[in-house]
Amino acid sequence: MTKTTAGAALALALIAVAATLSGCSMEQVSDGKAKHKSFALTGRQLTVVTGDSRLELVPVDREADAAGTRQLDVTRWFKASKLNGKVGADWELEGGDTLRLKVTCKGLMVDCSARHRVEVPRDVAVDVRSQDGRVSASGFSTPLSIRTADGDVEVRGAGADLKLRTADGDIRAEKLRSRSVSARSQDGSLTLGFREPPTSVRTESQDGSTTVTAPRTPYRIRTDTADGSVDVSLPRRKSSPRSIEATAQDGSITLRGS
Repeated sequence: MTKTTAGAALALALIAVAATLSGCSMEQVSDGKAKHKSFALTGRQLTVVTGDSRLELVPVDREADAAGTRQLDVTRWFKASKLNGKVGADWELEGGDTLRLKVTCKGLMVDCSARHRVEVPRDVAVDVRSQDGRVSASGFSTPLSIRTADGDVEVRGAGADLKLRTADGDIRAEKLRSRSVSARSQDGSLTLGFREPPTSVRTESQDGSTTVTAPRTPYRIRTDTADGSVDVSLPRRKSSPRSIEATAQDGSITLRGS
């Protein structure tokens, strides 16, 4: 028996013992129904800090009030049950520009799932810092930065500078109009698709394949892989003002035209 299997068996045994001793069933703490809250956002920069939750970002039209603030709308779905542990969810806006979405799910017998949807004023740049959970964003025309320690990253239709990082998960960005894109995946595949020719693209992958699809115009291209194949079908030109640099430690690199 492997260490992982033995650990899982031990955990299940402990849960069974706890349930027998308590003689109780799991208590539902939150029913998972949607809850809404609005915040007063100041400035044109938003930082979102989250963990243990799926996160969806959507740009929307919002007019500023007399004080120059605009409404930031958040919807939360949180479902949790526990027998012996601590569960809960909280949200707050610090300093008018930092949204903290906190989910607590600790204990021997707990069961939680969480999802947040954040509607962001359309002209606000966004910086996301996620510990655990999938992050998706669609339709942003302002700078967007997403960093997650554990979870997939999905972006669609971005039109400004884009920075994507994940330590454990896949990155997929499609229908991009961004001129500058930087993407790095520690453990997972990396896929970028462009509707318009980018000016600068830089990708890094430690363990996973890299695929970049872009309009067929000449690029300055540099690829480097320690263990994997390289397939480039995009036009090359050393004097081109457009560049694509792709590095992979262990995985294939594909650069192709759309």
